[in-house]
Amino acid sequence: MKEEWRIIKDFPMYEVSDHGRVYSYFHKGRILKACDNTFGYLYVTLHNSKGQQPIGVHVLVLEAFKGKRIGKLTCNHKDGDKTNNHISNLEWITFSKNHQHAYDIGLKEGLKGEAHPHAVLTEEDIISIRSGGSAKLLSAEYGVSRNHIYSIRNYQCWKHI
Repeated sequence: MKEEWRIIKDFPMYEVSDHGRVYSYFHKGRILKACDNTFGYLYVTLHNSKGQQPIGVHVLVLEAFKGKRIGKLTCNHKDGDKTNNHISNLEWITFSKNHQHAYDIGLKEGLKGEAHPHAVLTEEDIISIRSGGSAKLLSAEYGVSRNHIYSIRNYQCWKHI
């Protein structure tokens, strides 16, 4: 598949390809080496009349091939690989959809049960609550609402137990 190049709008001395590579006329005509930041995204530093600016390669590719970011959209790497900046792997989506996508493909795991920082109950408590008894008495015993007791019994929360 042939690589397509486009001039970077705010940095006319550079081009970005649909494969996620950045070419510099400014640096004697060469492909720039992208560096990863602490979060694993690849960045390059570009220069223009206003100075220099580090920019994510994924953002450069999306803006060149899909258009400028609208509103508060964020870049999503469809395969979860932050270093795969091919245009086919990138899309603009909302922050919440991007966050959900990370959970859906297994990049993030939600904190469940006792591992959750706000957990009041233990797994042992959940088993005991599900074994029966008055919701009113159990809520007083464990210091949670009756609605929470019902949610536990109906597997609306603590589903993993």
